Amino acid sequence: MDKPILWSTVEQGFLNWFTFYLGHACILFGGAYLYLYGFTGYKFGKQAIFKAMITGAMVILGVETWNRFFGTNYIIGDITGALGIEDMPRLYVLILIFTVGNIYIALGLSFVYFFKPIYERNNDNQLHKTWCQISFTFLKTKFNKSKNVKINKKDE
Repeated sequence: MDKPILWSTVEQGFLNWFTFYLGHACILFGGAYLYLYGFTGYKFGKQAIFKAMITGAMVILGVETWNRFFGTNYIIGDITGALGIEDMPRLYVLILIFTVGNIYIALGLSFVYFFKPIYERNNDNQLHKTWCQISFTFLKTKFNKSKNVKINKKDE
């Protein structure tokens, strides 16, 4: 709560905000690195994204129950403080967190879903292409076909 609002223009505001969320970013990218390069052997799928969304909802409900019982302001207070919506009714904040939060989790984890491990452990051999490589190959093929059709029409 004592950190500046996300879009604060106060001098040093962004630096304080960045240090507040640095731990989250390090955990995210560290986990993504371990997963993407196959160190864990974990098979990630759509069901894992769904389970993460359910777990997030359970954590928020548990923390909000704790907050109500002990008069604290964990997680929900941090979110309202970072977004500058402290005056919004608590029920609306919870609805916002459940809807936008689950979308945020799904989008964040879809990065990992679409970039599955492509390298064998301790090896530089690529095991399979990512969806991004497949998409670019498809677009390149389509572009080359349309380019060849234009050239053939000019020759006629």
